[in-house]
Amino acid sequence: MKKYLFIFLMTFTISYSQTYCAGDQISIEDQNATHVVGAGTEEYEVGDSFRLSDWNGDLNGGEYHVIFVDMSASWWGPCQSVAPDVDALEEQFSDFGVKFVTSLSDVGQPYSAQQWQSDFGVSETPLVLDENASSIGMFGLLHDSWNAFPTFALIDHTMTVRAKPWTLSSNGNSNPCDGNSNTINGFSGGSTSNFIQQLVDECGILCEPCSGTLDSDGDGIADECDDCDNLAGDVNDDYLIDILDVINVVNMVLSGGINAPDFTDCAKSDADMTGDASLNILDVIQIINVILGNLNQYVHTDNFVDITSDINGNDLYLTFNSASAAGLEIKFNQKVSDIEIINNDLFTISKNLEINENIALIYSLEGKTFDESLTIKVINGSNLDRENDISILAGNLAGDKMSVRWIEAKNFSLTSLYPNPFNPTTKVDYSVEQAGNLRLSVYNILGQEVAVLHNGFQTEGSYQAVWNAGELASGVYYINMMMNGYTETKKAVLVK
Repeated sequence: MKKYLFIFLMTFTISYSQTYCAGDQISIEDQNATHVVGAGTEEYEVGDSFRLSDWNGDLNGGEYHVIFVDMSASWWGPCQSVAPDVDALEEQFSDFGVKFVTSLSDVGQPYSAQQWQSDFGVSETPLVLDENASSIGMFGLLHDSWNAFPTFALIDHTMTVRAKPWTLSSNGNSNPCDGNSNTINGFSGGSTSNFIQQLVDECGILCEPCSGTLDSDGDGIADECDDCDNLAGDVNDDYLIDILDVINVVNMVLSGGINAPDFTDCAKSDADMTGDASLNILDVIQIINVILGNLNQYVHTDNFVDITSDINGNDLYLTFNSASAAGLEIKFNQKVSDIEIINNDLFTISKNLEINENIALIYSLEGKTFDESLTIKVINGSNLDRENDISILAGNLAGDKMSVRWIEAKNFSLTSLYPNPFNPTTKVDYSVEQAGNLRLSVYNILGQEVAVLHNGFQTEGSYQAVWNAGELASGVYYINMMMNGYTETKKAVLVK
Protein backbone atom coordinates (compact mmCIF):
# COMPACT_ATOMS: atom_id res chain seq x y z
CA MET A 1 0.00 0.00 0.00
CA LYS A 2 1.04 3.64 -0.49
CA LYS A 3 2.79 5.13 2.55
CA TYR A 4 2.62 8.67 3.92
CA LEU A 5 3.40 11.09 6.72
CA PHE A 6 0.60 12.92 8.54
CA ILE A 7 0.30 16.48 9.77
CA PHE A 8 -2.74 17.68 11.82
CA LEU A 9 -4.22 21.03 12.77
CA MET A 10 -6.46 20.82 15.87
CA THR A 11 -8.81 23.02 17.90
CA PHE A 12 -10.26 22.11 21.37
CA THR A 13 -11.87 23.70 24.38
CA ILE A 14 -13.18 20.56 26.11
CA SER A 15 -12.10 18.52 29.11
CA TYR A 16 -9.32 16.00 28.57
CA SER A 17 -7.45 13.31 30.44
CA GLN A 18 -4.19 13.02 28.49
CA THR A 19 -2.17 15.44 26.43
CA TYR A 20 0.62 14.35 24.11
CA CYS A 21 3.80 16.37 24.34
CA ALA A 22 6.40 16.83 21.63
CA GLY A 23 8.24 13.50 21.45
CA ASP A 24 5.27 11.38 22.61
CA GLN A 25 3.84 8.63 20.42
CA ILE A 26 0.05 8.54 20.27
CA SER A 27 -1.39 5.30 21.67
CA ILE A 28 -3.31 2.86 19.49
CA GLU A 29 -6.39 3.46 21.67
CA ASP A 30 -6.30 7.20 21.00
CA GLN A 31 -5.51 6.65 17.33
CA ASN A 32 -8.72 4.60 17.12
CA ALA A 33 -10.83 7.24 18.85
CA THR A 34 -13.74 8.30 16.64
CA HIS A 35 -14.03 11.87 15.35
CA VAL A 36 -17.08 13.15 13.47
CA VAL A 37 -16.55 14.74 10.04
CA GLY A 38 -18.23 18.16 9.84
CA ALA A 39 -16.98 19.15 6.37
CA GLY A 40 -15.72 16.49 4.01
CA THR A 41 -13.12 15.94 1.32
CA GLU A 42 -12.66 13.35 -1.42
CA GLU A 43 -11.91 10.77 1.31
CA TYR A 44 -14.69 11.57 3.78
CA GLU A 45 -18.27 12.76 3.66
CA VAL A 46 -20.12 14.82 6.26
CA GLY A 47 -21.13 12.58 9.17
CA ASP A 48 -18.44 9.97 8.49
CA SER A 49 -16.19 8.73 11.26
CA PHE A 50 -12.53 9.67 11.12
CA ARG A 51 -9.71 8.06 13.13
CA LEU A 52 -6.04 8.92 13.24
CA SER A 53 -5.42 5.22 12.60
CA ASP A 54 -6.94 5.74 9.12
CA TRP A 55 -3.65 7.46 8.26
CA ASN A 56 -1.31 5.11 10.13
CA GLY A 57 0.43 2.78 7.69
CA ASP A 58 0.98 0.17 10.40
CA LEU A 59 -2.80 -0.14 10.84
CA ASN A 60 -4.31 0.65 7.43
CA GLY A 61 -2.30 -1.72 5.27
CA GLY A 62 0.67 0.49 4.42
CA GLU A 63 -0.41 4.09 3.66
CA TYR A 64 1.91 6.29 5.73
CA HIS A 65 1.54 10.06 6.13
CA VAL A 66 2.82 13.14 7.91
CA ILE A 67 -0.10 14.86 9.65
CA PHE A 68 -0.77 18.53 10.38
CA VAL A 69 -3.54 19.28 12.86
CA ASP A 70 -5.15 22.67 13.31
CA MET A 71 -7.31 23.16 16.40
CA SER A 72 -9.55 26.20 16.11
CA ALA A 73 -12.74 27.71 17.51
CA SER A 74 -15.47 28.96 15.20
CA TRP A 75 -15.96 32.21 17.16
CA TRP A 76 -12.30 33.30 17.42
CA GLY A 77 -11.00 35.80 14.85
CA PRO A 78 -7.31 34.72 14.97
CA CYS A 79 -8.40 31.20 14.02
CA GLN A 80 -10.26 32.58 11.02
CA SER A 81 -7.22 34.61 9.99
CA VAL A 82 -4.84 31.65 10.02
CA ALA A 83 -7.10 29.30 8.01
CA PRO A 84 -5.81 30.53 4.58
CA ASP A 85 -2.22 29.88 5.75
CA VAL A 86 -3.14 26.32 6.60
CA ASP A 87 -4.69 25.89 3.15
CA ALA A 88 -1.51 27.24 1.57
CA LEU A 89 0.57 24.65 3.42
CA GLU A 90 -1.77 21.90 2.26
CA GLU A 91 -1.44 23.03 -1.34
CA GLN A 92 2.37 23.16 -1.00
CA PHE A 93 2.62 19.57 0.27
CA SER A 94 -0.33 17.96 -1.55
CA ASP A 95 1.99 15.71 -3.57
CA PHE A 96 4.10 14.52 -0.63
CA GLY A 97 1.72 12.34 1.38
CA VAL A 98 1.03 15.03 3.97
CA LYS A 99 -2.46 15.10 5.48
CA PHE A 100 -4.16 18.19 6.95
CA VAL A 101 -7.12 18.27 9.29
CA THR A 102 -8.86 21.00 11.28
CA SER A 103 -10.74 20.12 14.45
CA LEU A 104 -13.28 22.89 14.98
CA SER A 105 -14.66 23.62 18.44
CA ASP A 106 -18.06 25.22 19.09
CA VAL A 107 -19.39 24.50 15.62
CA GLY A 108 -22.29 26.81 14.75
CA GLN A 109 -21.11 29.59 17.09
CA PRO A 110 -21.38 31.25 14.67
CA TYR A 111 -19.87 29.25 11.77
CA SER A 112 -20.71 25.71 10.71
CA ALA A 113 -17.93 23.30 9.74
CA GLN A 114 -18.86 23.65 6.07
CA GLN A 115 -18.86 27.44 6.28
CA TRP A 116 -15.48 27.30 7.95
CA GLN A 117 -14.11 25.16 5.16
CA SER A 118 -15.49 27.32 2.33
CA ASP A 119 -15.40 30.86 3.80
CA PHE A 120 -11.94 30.98 5.37
CA GLY A 121 -9.80 29.04 2.95
CA VAL A 122 -9.82 27.00 -0.24
CA SER A 123 -13.14 25.19 -0.72
CA GLU A 124 -13.16 21.49 0.27
CA THR A 125 -9.85 21.67 2.15
CA PRO A 126 -8.80 20.78 4.69
CA LEU A 127 -10.88 18.05 6.29
CA VAL A 128 -12.89 19.64 9.14
CA LEU A 129 -13.91 17.66 12.25
CA ASP A 130 -16.65 18.60 14.71
CA GLU A 131 -14.62 18.76 17.92
CA ASN A 132 -17.55 18.73 20.32
CA ALA A 133 -19.35 15.83 18.59
CA SER A 134 -16.28 13.59 18.72
CA SER A 135 -15.71 10.98 21.42
CA ILE A 136 -12.25 12.39 22.21
CA GLY A 137 -11.41 15.82 20.83
CA MET A 138 -8.15 16.61 19.13
CA PHE A 139 -7.73 19.59 21.47
CA GLY A 140 -7.86 17.27 24.44
CA LEU A 141 -5.09 15.16 22.94
CA LEU A 142 -2.84 17.83 21.45
CA HIS A 143 -3.45 21.28 22.95
CA ASP A 144 -0.44 23.43 23.86
CA SER A 145 0.64 24.59 27.30
CA TRP A 146 -1.48 27.76 27.01
CA ASN A 147 -4.76 25.91 26.22
CA ALA A 148 -5.29 28.52 23.54
CA PHE A 149 -6.83 28.72 20.06
CA PRO A 150 -5.53 28.20 17.50
CA THR A 151 -3.18 25.35 18.39
CA PHE A 152 -1.18 23.38 15.84
CA ALA A 153 0.47 19.95 16.05
CA LEU A 154 2.78 18.09 13.70
CA ILE A 155 2.71 14.27 13.75
CA ASP A 156 5.21 12.15 11.87
CA HIS A 157 4.65 8.83 10.07
CA THR A 158 5.29 6.86 13.29
CA MET A 159 2.38 8.70 14.98
CA THR A 160 4.82 10.63 17.18
CA VAL A 161 4.04 14.28 18.02
CA ARG A 162 7.06 16.21 16.80
CA ALA A 163 6.14 19.85 17.40
CA LYS A 164 3.50 22.34 18.52
CA PRO A 165 4.55 25.26 16.28
CA TRP A 166 3.50 28.85 16.95
CA THR A 167 3.29 30.91 14.83
CA LEU A 168 3.27 29.10 11.49
CA SER A 169 5.88 31.27 9.80
CA SER A 170 8.27 31.91 12.70
CA ASN A 171 7.98 29.63 15.68
CA GLY A 172 9.62 27.71 18.47
CA ASN A 173 9.12 24.04 19.12
CA SER A 174 7.30 24.46 22.42
CA ASN A 175 6.62 21.55 24.75
CA PRO A 176 2.88 21.68 25.59
CA CYS A 177 3.37 20.14 29.02
CA ASP A 178 5.61 22.71 30.69
CA GLY A 179 5.81 25.61 28.24
CA ASN A 180 9.55 25.54 27.66
CA SER A 181 11.09 25.64 24.21
CA ASN A 182 12.75 22.27 23.59
CA THR A 183 14.48 21.27 20.41
CA ILE A 184 13.03 17.98 19.14
CA ASN A 185 15.10 15.96 16.67
CA GLY A 186 16.87 18.83 15.00
CA PHE A 187 14.01 21.32 14.71
CA SER A 188 14.97 24.57 16.42
CA GLY A 189 12.19 26.83 15.21
CA GLY A 190 11.58 28.81 12.06
CA SER A 191 9.14 28.11 9.24
CA THR A 192 6.62 25.33 9.80
CA SER A 193 6.91 24.40 6.13
CA ASN A 194 10.61 23.64 6.67
CA PHE A 195 9.80 21.23 9.50
CA ILE A 196 7.09 19.55 7.43
CA GLN A 197 9.69 19.04 4.73
CA GLN A 198 12.05 17.53 7.32
CA LEU A 199 9.33 15.04 8.35
CA VAL A 200 8.65 14.18 4.72
CA ASP A 201 12.37 13.55 4.18
CA GLU A 202 12.50 11.35 7.28
CA CYS A 203 9.59 9.29 5.97
CA GLY A 204 11.38 8.85 2.64
CA ILE A 205 10.03 6.24 0.25
CA LEU A 206 7.31 5.25 2.73
CA CYS A 207 5.54 8.49 1.88
CA GLU A 208 6.26 8.57 -1.82
CA PRO A 209 3.30 8.08 -4.16
CA CYS A 210 3.18 4.77 -5.98
CA SER A 211 3.91 4.87 -9.72
CA GLY A 212 3.15 1.24 -10.60
CA THR A 213 0.22 0.18 -12.79
CA LEU A 214 -0.14 -3.54 -11.98
CA ASP A 215 -2.90 -4.16 -9.39
CA SER A 216 -3.24 -7.93 -8.97
CA ASP A 217 -5.89 -7.85 -6.25
CA GLY A 218 -7.97 -5.02 -7.76
CA ASP A 219 -7.93 -2.78 -4.69
CA GLY A 220 -6.75 0.35 -6.50
CA ILE A 221 -3.20 0.15 -5.09
CA ALA A 222 -0.32 -0.87 -7.33
CA ASP A 223 1.45 -4.08 -6.38
CA GLU A 224 4.77 -2.34 -5.72
CA CYS A 225 3.16 -0.33 -2.89
CA ASP A 226 0.54 -2.80 -1.74
CA ASP A 227 1.26 -4.73 1.45
CA CYS A 228 -2.27 -6.10 1.69
CA ASP A 229 -3.08 -8.64 -1.01
CA ASN A 230 -6.81 -8.87 -0.21
CA LEU A 231 -7.03 -12.62 -0.79
CA ALA A 232 -9.78 -14.10 1.35
CA GLY A 233 -8.31 -16.67 3.71
CA ASP A 234 -4.66 -15.70 3.11
CA VAL A 235 -4.30 -13.98 6.45
CA ASN A 236 -0.50 -13.82 6.46
CA ASP A 237 -0.24 -12.70 2.81
CA ASP A 238 2.09 -15.48 1.68
CA TYR A 239 -0.11 -16.38 -1.31
CA LEU A 240 -0.99 -19.71 0.32
CA ILE A 241 -4.04 -20.69 2.34
CA ASP A 242 -2.87 -23.26 4.85
CA ILE A 243 -2.72 -24.21 8.52
CA LEU A 244 -0.82 -21.00 9.32
CA ASP A 245 -3.85 -18.99 8.28
CA VAL A 246 -6.12 -21.18 10.42
CA ILE A 247 -3.84 -20.56 13.40
CA ASN A 248 -3.89 -16.82 12.77
CA VAL A 249 -7.67 -16.66 12.57
CA VAL A 250 -8.08 -18.79 15.69
CA ASN A 251 -5.73 -16.43 17.53
CA MET A 252 -7.71 -13.43 16.28
CA VAL A 253 -10.98 -14.86 17.57
CA LEU A 254 -9.43 -15.76 20.91
CA SER A 255 -7.93 -12.29 21.40
CA GLY A 256 -10.90 -10.09 20.57
CA GLY A 257 -12.14 -11.00 17.10
CA ILE A 258 -12.43 -7.99 14.80
CA ASN A 259 -10.95 -5.85 17.60
CA ALA A 260 -7.92 -8.10 18.19
CA PRO A 261 -5.08 -5.64 18.87
CA ASP A 262 -2.15 -7.61 17.45
CA PHE A 263 -3.39 -7.95 13.85
CA THR A 264 -3.64 -5.46 11.02
CA ASP A 265 -6.88 -4.40 9.40
CA CYS A 266 -5.65 -6.12 6.26
CA ALA A 267 -5.22 -9.46 8.05
CA LYS A 268 -8.65 -9.13 9.70
CA SER A 269 -10.26 -8.36 6.34
CA ASP A 270 -8.68 -11.47 4.78
CA ALA A 271 -9.83 -13.54 7.77
CA ASP A 272 -13.47 -12.44 7.49
CA MET A 273 -14.56 -15.25 5.18
CA THR A 274 -18.28 -14.68 5.86
CA GLY A 275 -18.04 -10.96 5.06
CA ASP A 276 -20.06 -9.98 8.12
CA ALA A 277 -17.44 -7.65 9.67
CA SER A 278 -16.89 -10.06 12.57
CA LEU A 279 -14.47 -12.89 13.24
CA ASN A 280 -15.67 -16.14 14.79
CA ILE A 281 -15.80 -19.92 14.44
CA LEU A 282 -17.67 -19.64 11.12
CA ASP A 283 -14.61 -18.02 9.52
CA VAL A 284 -12.37 -20.76 10.93
CA ILE A 285 -14.58 -23.47 9.40
CA GLN A 286 -14.65 -21.78 6.00
CA ILE A 287 -10.87 -21.37 5.83
CA ILE A 288 -10.48 -25.05 6.70
CA ASN A 289 -12.88 -25.81 3.85
CA VAL A 290 -10.71 -23.80 1.45
CA ILE A 291 -7.66 -25.82 2.49
CA LEU A 292 -9.55 -29.11 2.05
CA GLY A 293 -11.07 -27.97 -1.27
CA ASN A 294 -14.58 -28.21 0.15
CA LEU A 295 -15.73 -24.58 0.18
CA ASN A 296 -19.34 -24.29 -1.02
CA GLN A 297 -19.55 -28.08 -1.45
CA TYR A 298 -21.93 -28.87 1.40
CA VAL A 299 -25.73 -29.03 1.47
CA HIS A 300 -27.16 -29.34 4.97
CA THR A 301 -30.64 -30.16 6.25
CA ASP A 302 -30.17 -30.27 10.01
CA ASN A 303 -29.95 -26.66 11.19
CA PHE A 304 -30.18 -27.25 14.94
CA VAL A 305 -27.70 -28.06 17.67
CA ASP A 306 -29.45 -29.41 20.76
CA ILE A 307 -27.61 -29.00 24.05
CA THR A 308 -28.08 -30.96 27.23
CA SER A 309 -26.24 -30.26 30.47
CA ASP A 310 -25.23 -32.30 33.48
CA ILE A 311 -23.32 -31.54 36.67
CA ASN A 312 -20.86 -33.90 38.29
CA GLY A 313 -19.27 -32.48 41.40
CA ASN A 314 -17.88 -29.04 40.55
CA ASP A 315 -17.80 -29.72 36.81
CA LEU A 316 -20.34 -28.94 34.08
CA TYR A 317 -20.80 -31.33 31.17
CA LEU A 318 -22.33 -30.00 27.94
CA THR A 319 -23.41 -32.40 25.21
CA PHE A 320 -24.04 -31.03 21.72
CA ASN A 321 -26.33 -33.21 19.61
CA SER A 322 -26.19 -32.69 15.84
CA ALA A 323 -25.20 -34.65 12.78
CA SER A 324 -24.26 -31.48 10.87
CA ALA A 325 -22.37 -29.31 13.36
CA ALA A 326 -18.67 -28.86 12.55
CA GLY A 327 -17.54 -26.20 15.01
CA LEU A 328 -18.39 -24.31 18.18
CA GLU A 329 -17.45 -20.99 19.74
CA ILE A 330 -18.26 -20.93 23.45
CA LYS A 331 -17.89 -17.89 25.69
CA PHE A 332 -18.15 -17.89 29.46
CA ASN A 333 -18.84 -14.67 31.34
CA GLN A 334 -17.51 -16.25 34.52
CA LYS A 335 -14.04 -17.62 35.14
CA VAL A 336 -13.62 -21.36 34.50
CA SER A 337 -10.56 -23.46 35.29
CA ASP A 338 -10.37 -25.39 32.03
CA ILE A 339 -12.39 -26.84 29.15
CA GLU A 340 -11.87 -30.34 27.73
CA ILE A 341 -13.37 -32.43 24.92
CA ILE A 342 -14.52 -35.83 26.15
CA ASN A 343 -13.55 -38.91 24.11
CA ASN A 344 -13.29 -37.31 20.67
CA ASP A 345 -9.89 -37.14 18.98
CA LEU A 346 -11.25 -35.76 15.70
CA PHE A 347 -11.76 -32.28 17.10
CA THR A 348 -9.33 -29.62 18.26
CA ILE A 349 -10.01 -27.22 21.10
CA SER A 350 -8.30 -23.80 21.28
CA LYS A 351 -9.01 -21.58 24.24
CA ASN A 352 -8.14 -18.36 26.01
CA LEU A 353 -8.92 -18.47 29.71
CA GLU A 354 -6.79 -15.46 30.62
CA ILE A 355 -9.31 -12.78 29.65
CA ASN A 356 -12.46 -11.71 31.48
CA GLU A 357 -14.68 -13.46 28.96
CA ASN A 358 -13.23 -16.97 28.72
CA ILE A 359 -13.53 -18.34 25.19
CA ALA A 360 -13.04 -21.71 23.52
CA LEU A 361 -13.14 -22.76 19.86
CA ILE A 362 -13.86 -26.35 18.84
CA TYR A 363 -13.25 -27.41 15.23
CA SER A 364 -11.97 -30.22 13.04
CA LEU A 365 -8.96 -29.69 10.81
CA GLU A 366 -10.23 -32.67 8.78
CA GLY A 367 -13.65 -31.14 8.08
CA LYS A 368 -15.55 -33.58 10.30
CA THR A 369 -18.96 -33.23 11.96
CA PHE A 370 -19.89 -34.22 15.50
CA ASP A 371 -21.28 -37.56 14.23
CA GLU A 372 -24.44 -37.25 16.37
CA SER A 373 -22.91 -35.72 19.51
CA LEU A 374 -19.90 -34.13 21.17
CA THR A 375 -19.40 -33.59 24.89
CA ILE A 376 -17.18 -31.07 26.68
CA LYS A 377 -16.24 -30.84 30.34
CA VAL A 378 -16.12 -27.38 31.92
CA ILE A 379 -13.95 -27.75 35.00
CA ASN A 380 -15.33 -25.80 37.97
CA GLY A 381 -18.28 -24.75 35.82
CA SER A 382 -21.08 -26.14 37.99
CA ASN A 383 -22.19 -22.66 39.10
CA LEU A 384 -22.54 -21.26 35.59
CA ASP A 385 -25.97 -20.00 34.61
CA ARG A 386 -26.63 -20.95 31.00
CA GLU A 387 -28.82 -17.90 30.33
CA ASN A 388 -26.35 -15.31 31.62
CA ASP A 389 -22.94 -16.96 31.72
CA ILE A 390 -22.74 -19.05 28.54
CA SER A 391 -23.06 -17.97 24.90
CA ILE A 392 -22.64 -20.43 22.05
CA LEU A 393 -22.17 -20.00 18.30
CA ALA A 394 -22.36 -23.17 16.20
CA GLY A 395 -21.49 -23.69 12.56
CA ASN A 396 -22.13 -26.50 10.11
CA LEU A 397 -19.73 -27.94 7.54
CA ALA A 398 -20.50 -25.09 5.15
CA GLY A 399 -19.53 -22.53 7.79
CA ASP A 400 -23.11 -21.32 8.17
CA LYS A 401 -24.57 -20.38 11.52
CA MET A 402 -26.78 -22.98 13.18
CA SER A 403 -29.57 -22.51 15.71
CA VAL A 404 -28.75 -23.54 19.26
CA ARG A 405 -31.42 -25.07 21.52
CA TRP A 406 -31.13 -26.07 25.15
CA ILE A 407 -32.98 -29.27 25.95
CA GLU A 408 -34.61 -29.03 29.36
CA ALA A 409 -35.31 -32.78 29.73
CA LYS A 410 -36.52 -35.78 27.79
CA ASN A 411 -38.79 -34.38 25.09
CA PHE A 412 -40.14 -37.58 23.51
CA SER A 413 -42.25 -40.50 24.56
CA LEU A 414 -42.93 -44.12 23.64
CA THR A 415 -46.70 -43.77 23.92
CA SER A 416 -47.88 -47.31 23.15
CA LEU A 417 -46.91 -50.79 21.99
CA TYR A 418 -49.79 -52.79 20.53
CA PRO A 419 -50.41 -55.65 20.43
CA ASN A 420 -48.19 -56.89 23.23
CA PRO A 421 -47.65 -59.87 23.43
CA PHE A 422 -47.57 -60.10 19.63
CA ASN A 423 -46.91 -62.47 16.73
CA PRO A 424 -45.10 -61.57 14.55
CA THR A 425 -45.76 -57.79 14.17
CA THR A 426 -46.49 -54.99 16.61
CA LYS A 427 -46.99 -51.23 16.26
CA VAL A 428 -44.80 -48.77 18.17
CA ASP A 429 -46.38 -45.34 18.69
CA TYR A 430 -44.14 -42.47 19.79
CA SER A 431 -44.18 -38.66 19.93
CA VAL A 432 -41.48 -36.01 19.55
CA GLU A 433 -41.89 -32.57 21.12
CA GLN A 434 -38.67 -31.04 19.78
CA ALA A 435 -37.01 -32.03 16.51
CA GLY A 436 -33.67 -33.78 16.64
CA ASN A 437 -31.79 -36.97 15.89
CA LEU A 438 -33.66 -40.08 17.07
CA ARG A 439 -32.79 -43.76 17.16
CA LEU A 440 -35.56 -46.33 17.71
CA SER A 441 -34.23 -49.87 17.97
CA VAL A 442 -34.88 -53.31 19.50
CA TYR A 443 -32.61 -55.30 21.83
CA ASN A 444 -32.77 -58.88 23.03
CA ILE A 445 -32.20 -59.97 26.64
CA LEU A 446 -28.47 -60.27 25.95
CA GLY A 447 -28.25 -56.55 25.06
CA GLN A 448 -27.76 -57.24 21.37
CA GLU A 449 -29.42 -54.86 18.90
CA VAL A 450 -31.64 -57.01 16.64
CA ALA A 451 -33.60 -54.36 14.72
CA VAL A 452 -33.51 -50.60 13.93
CA LEU A 453 -36.94 -49.02 13.35
CA HIS A 454 -35.75 -45.43 12.86
CA ASN A 455 -32.36 -43.72 12.86
CA GLY A 456 -32.04 -40.10 11.81
CA PHE A 457 -33.52 -36.65 12.11
CA GLN A 458 -37.13 -36.54 13.29
CA THR A 459 -39.33 -33.45 13.29
CA GLU A 460 -41.95 -32.65 15.94
CA GLY A 461 -45.09 -34.78 15.85
CA SER A 462 -46.61 -38.22 16.49
CA TYR A 463 -45.35 -41.28 14.63
CA GLN A 464 -45.86 -45.03 14.33
CA ALA A 465 -43.26 -47.68 13.49
CA VAL A 466 -44.09 -51.31 12.67
CA TRP A 467 -41.78 -54.07 13.88
CA ASN A 468 -41.90 -57.40 12.13
CA ALA A 469 -40.13 -60.02 14.26
CA GLY A 470 -40.95 -62.94 11.98
CA GLU A 471 -37.34 -64.12 11.79
CA LEU A 472 -36.70 -63.97 15.53
CA ALA A 473 -37.34 -66.54 18.23
CA SER A 474 -40.03 -66.16 20.88
CA GLY A 475 -38.96 -64.29 23.97
CA VAL A 476 -38.65 -60.95 25.68
CA TYR A 477 -37.36 -57.96 23.73
CA TYR A 478 -36.86 -54.28 24.57
CA ILE A 479 -37.95 -51.33 22.39
CA ASN A 480 -35.39 -48.59 23.03
CA MET A 481 -35.78 -44.96 22.00
CA MET A 482 -32.79 -42.60 22.35
CA MET A 483 -32.74 -38.86 21.66
CA ASN A 484 -30.64 -35.95 22.92
CA GLY A 485 -28.83 -38.15 25.41
CA TYR A 486 -32.04 -39.52 26.94
CA THR A 487 -33.54 -42.98 26.53
CA GLU A 488 -36.90 -44.66 27.10
CA THR A 489 -37.57 -48.41 26.96
CA LYS A 490 -40.66 -50.64 26.71
CA LYS A 491 -40.75 -54.43 27.07
CA ALA A 492 -42.22 -56.45 24.23
CA VAL A 493 -43.08 -60.17 24.33
CA LEU A 494 -42.93 -62.19 21.12
CA VAL A 495 -45.03 -65.38 21.31
CA LYS A 496 -45.06 -67.78 18.36
